[in-house]
Amino acid sequence: MLLSICPVARVAAPVAVVWELLQVNRLGTWINGRVEDVTPPGPTVVGQRLTIVAPNMGRDWSVAVVVEVVDAERHELGTYWDFPLELHLHQRVRVTPLDAASCTVQYG
Repeated sequence: MLLSICPVARVAAPVAVVWELLQVNRLGTWINGRVEDVTPPGPTVVGQRLTIVAPNMGRDWSVAVVVEVVDAERHELGTYWDFPLELHLHQRVRVTPLDAASCTVQYG
């Protein structure tokens, strides 16, 4: 079954702050899990692979992530998530400035 939704949220932060939080070196500061490996290390680039371990239901679950799109000019990040139990997610996040102090974050 295919389900596609694109929720949007208004965020009271400049676009640069939100974009920085989406970079692979910052994911571990806000996701419910820990980043175990980033290959190649360094700034977010297309083809980069991450291994994230997330605790749930008394065990650690491994999640593989591949960066598919990085468009710094448009503040757009595309990733492919491979979860346990054969669950997969193609996710695209776009951050759009509204003014100097706020932006929208759209994902889907």
